[in-house]
This record gives sequence, C-alpha cells and structure tokens, in this order.
Amino acid sequence: EADLFFQAALREADQLPTLVAGLWETWGQGDVSGFAELFFQDFQRYPELSGLMDRLVTRRNHIMLERLGSLLSAPAPPRFVVVGAGHLVGREGLLALLADRNFKIDQLGAP
Repeated sequence: EADLFFQAALREADQLPTLVAGLWETWGQGDVSGFAELFFQDFQRYPELSGLMDRLVTRRNHIMLERLGSLLSAPAPPRFVVVGAGHLVGREGLLALLADRNFKIDQLGAP
C-alpha cells in the first residue's frame, strides 16, 4: 500500500498546489462537506488504498473518540483539543462520531 500511495502521489503531484489551495479555501469558508470531498478524493479514486485509509484515518478516529469521550465527560473537560482537519470530517470523522454519542457539535464562525 505504501508503494501504491507513493505511485499515486507521483502521478498527481502536479495537482498538489491546486488540492492544497482547495483544502485551505473550503476549510476557511467553513465548508466541511467540500473539505471532506477534497480530502477523501484520492482514496475514492484509488480504492486499493482503502486499507491505508482505514489505518491512517478511520481506526485512529475511533481511538481518539475513546480518549476524547472520557476527556470530555470529565468533571473539568479540556478547553482545547487539536487534531488534524482530516480527522474531523466524513461519516467516520470525529465530529460525526461525537455527535453519534450525543455530544453537541457547534461550528463556529469567523471571529
């Protein structure tokens, strides 16, 4: 899978600046679904990388969910938690997983 991922990255290297700009723009606009679409597009385009996607994002989201669930339920919950943006979006992103556990999710606007 690492070789396949590397090969896919090389094939699409010329598109990287456009992809990063799109990720930056959609995130800045608060367009969570647009960000997710861009973030996951290569994994959808290359289904043979699904195992890598599972290990890099999905499984880690579930591990983080367990840790976050106990942290957020503590008497003095943390005020700030940092994760990569790709871990927040999608059907098995942390926001959806937390909402499934009845945590209230609010998207904040620009200050």
